[in-house]
Amino acid sequence: MQHFVTHNTTINETVVVLPEAVIDLIGEQPVLNMGFEKSLCLYNAATWKKITSNLMQLDHFDPINRKFIRMFSNTAIALSVNQKSIAIPTKLTEFAGIKKHLILLVHENGLQIFDRDFYENNHDHIYDNIGTVSRFLGQPINIVN
Repeated sequence: MQHFVTHNTTINETVVVLPEAVIDLIGEQPVLNMGFEKSLCLYNAATWKKITSNLMQLDHFDPINRKFIRMFSNTAIALSVNQKSIAIPTKLTEFAGIKKHLILLVHENGLQIFDRDFYENNHDHIYDNIGTVSRFLGQPINIVN
């Protein structure tokens, strides 16, 4: 699979039919969680295990770390892929403002799920501060070379 691929799909009630390539990426036991910028994130089991392992390495005596761990993991839900589809809980579709049409941003660690209208209307704003964010992380991103 390519590193970053975009798919358009729809949601029927709370059920999303996934493209075959996405199913291959996420496996049979994916984990769905609140994402960033009004998105949802869907991870395969191996990636989720790495994420939770990294979270457990944070200093639990630091109240900011504890709050982040709770906020990040509180909405995580294990899903099962049923006939090439997943059911997204209502509270997560409400969080992401998902209505009917979706954008799936697929990358090698999983995917982000956006409401298509939100994504198309806010795409530029989502990436406005990418340089600042990459510097904050201490890892400037050079996508040209």
